[in-house]
Amino acid sequence: MPNVRERTAAYPRGTSPRKSGGSASSGPTLVAEVAFTEWTDDGKIRHPSFQGLRTDKSAREVVRETAATPPPASRVRAALQSSSFVEGWAHYCEQMMLEEGFGGNNPKLRLAQLQSAALGLCRYLAGIRLHAEGMSYEQAVEFFAREGHLPRSSAEREARRGALDPTCLSHTLA
Repeated sequence: MPNVRERTAAYPRGTSPRKSGGSASSGPTLVAEVAFTEWTDDGKIRHPSFQGLRTDKSAREVVRETAATPPPASRVRAALQSSSFVEGWAHYCEQMMLEEGFGGNNPKLRLAQLQSAALGLCRYLAGIRLHAEGMSYEQAVEFFAREGHLPRSSAEREARRGALDPTCLSHTLA
């Protein structure tokens, strides 16, 4: 990285002002671009990776930036960009792969796919009942436990999902 070495050669090196106690710092002068995976809860960056020095921005212009959701590439993607739509296609692809012989016609795979489809139908019914017919959260938990054959903790998770996301039933409509 000769560019970094050349650009920093003019700045004195020594003990950090924070560690020496009596020194004064002139403040930041160069701007580096750093890629990272996320901000931690205490304001640090996780997995930083130096990308290079920036010449288009002064140190005084640097602010903490937040990621913006990029706009959809097209109106079609905007219309179809939903987790429910993706989930519906995933179920369709699973079924198609099994019908075409994926997994050597293993009955365990077929049963797992059918159980997943049955759970989708339970989500569909519970979603309608929760949002349009007055089903309570506790009734939804019991419904998922009984009809979806789920343990209590999973039934509670599904009931919360249905109560909080009225669109979770839409993938079944595809």
